[in-house]
Amino acid sequence: RRAQADLASHVAAMEERMRESLSMGTAREASLQEQVQVLRSELLACSNMVDRLQAELQLARTQGAQAASKSAHVDTHMDELHSTIQQLTQSKARMQSSMLEQITSFRSQLEVVAEE
Repeated sequence: RRAQADLASHVAAMEERMRESLSMGTAREASLQEQVQVLRSELLACSNMVDRLQAELQLARTQGAQAASKSAHVDTHMDELHSTIQQLTQSKARMQSSMLEQITSFRSQLEVVAEE
């Protein structure tokens, strides 16, 4: 009988430990599920942030390309203006030289008329 009582006590203790273990396992599983939900939420937030940053990067690249194109256009326009200014300066110098020659010729003609 004593052995039977010891065995029954041992079985009861084992059953209690199994219930505690099962209870702890259930609590641990609930905790892990909660952690999984938190991590999923953080992953979604990170994914949204990556999408937003990729969109901002694409916008910045587009704006950079547009700025580079505009800069190239402005550079071309500046080169054209510089060339025009050089041409006008050369034309002005030729015209001044021609006018000086004409003035010199008129003076010579006036001197000839005055001497006559």
